[in-house]
Amino acid sequence: MRWYAEIRLSPAQEAVKKAALGPIPAPCCSDNSAYTCCCTCNISRTIWGLSQYMIARQGANAQQVRAKVREWIAFINPKGFSGSACYRGGCPRPFSEGGCGGMDGGNLVL
Repeated sequence: MRWYAEIRLSPAQEAVKKAALGPIPAPCCSDNSAYTCCCTCNISRTIWGLSQYMIARQGANAQQVRAKVREWIAFINPKGFSGSACYRGGCPRPFSEGGCGGMDGGNLVL
């Protein structure tokens, strides 16, 4: 989440992020992509921060970022996400319960 706040991408790097995350449904609101989500929730902050770190600091391409983000999503909730947490009161729930991990970037709900 800190990487999301601290790392800024150039327009070319942002295009890599968009290409990487666009095809992935947002875990908490699958009618949106992981690139857009429906809001700036903590699960999105972790996905965006991981992506930004990989692109800016490791020179990762879209395919590498996409693979690692999918791995991250599976790691934080091995049971999977419903894709509708945002619309069913799941924003304050921890990732392990299919939620967004909270909405406050300074307070990750574990």
